[in-house]
Amino acid sequence: MAILVLATAVPMPVLAQGVVVQGRVFQFGSRAVIGNATVDLEGYGATLTTAAGTFRFEDVEPGEYTLRVEALGFAPESRVIEVDSATTVPVLVGLRIAPLSIDSLVVELRTIDIEGQVRDAAKDLLLVNAEVLTDQVAGTLTDAHGRFKLEDVLEGVPLRVVVRPFGYLRVDTIFMPDKNQSYVFEPVPDPWVEEMIAVQIGKIEERAAGLQTVGRRPMNRDRLVYYAGTFSLLDALEVEFRNRAIDEIECIIIDEKREQFLPAGHFLQSILPEELERVELLFDGAMIRIYTRQFMQYMFDLELDLRPPVYVPDGDICW
Repeated sequence: MAILVLATAVPMPVLAQGVVVQGRVFQFGSRAVIGNATVDLEGYGATLTTAAGTFRFEDVEPGEYTLRVEALGFAPESRVIEVDSATTVPVLVGLRIAPLSIDSLVVELRTIDIEGQVRDAAKDLLLVNAEVLTDQVAGTLTDAHGRFKLEDVLEGVPLRVVVRPFGYLRVDTIFMPDKNQSYVFEPVPDPWVEEMIAVQIGKIEERAAGLQTVGRRPMNRDRLVYYAGTFSLLDALEVEFRNRAIDEIECIIIDEKREQFLPAGHFLQSILPEELERVELLFDGAMIRIYTRQFMQYMFDLELDLRPPVYVPDGDICW
């Protein structure tokens, strides 16, 4: 019995474990890794690389093996590796970019035109001069009715569109273009831009303090967009001031520059309220000052130092 106990206490020899062959597949000449590449180790099957470009084979017996790596868009790579008794064998494989070979196949991409509109849903306002950019064709601006058209986009190819109206958060989306569908984008106001505009409006009001005429209050954007869509600035002024303002206007300042076009009615008829940020009448209605949305952006891009309004009746001084 003592001999039996002693025999069972003697340790058994540990079975030898196979070697781990692991590595990474990358683009030759760069640090870019290649995911979903097929890695085939002779006698041990194939595996796909991870998103980090790594692969792993376990329990590989020592010996000489052929390792083959293939990936879409790259030339295949084969090499002979020596697996010895080390615990881990590291392998790095660099693949060179190669053109795809397609036999007897002609791919013809068709182009289509798509149309759409950009609007402020909360105010039911069509947004004028909104930038519409894509990853396929040249960008464009929305027209006076908030409409845009993109020509020659690829049919059946995902299209990325970025819409950037001033004063609104941008819209960034990807979709499959369809010529039979009209696309409507509805960005929401950017609170940061609204705050910046409020600061600039405060500067304008401070500069013109004491020059406003009683009963002729300035029209800011919230009031101007009430007339958007079907009215011109002339129509808006006639309604707001009951036809008392237009005949008295002798001096028009638009974006800090004097407009020489008179009579005023014809010029104001060509301006859309939705393009504007503020309109004010000064010097008993003799001067009208107009600020566009684009000029407001220009103001806080360059931090302009605005001059006080000056008007001399029957003179040439007006700014």
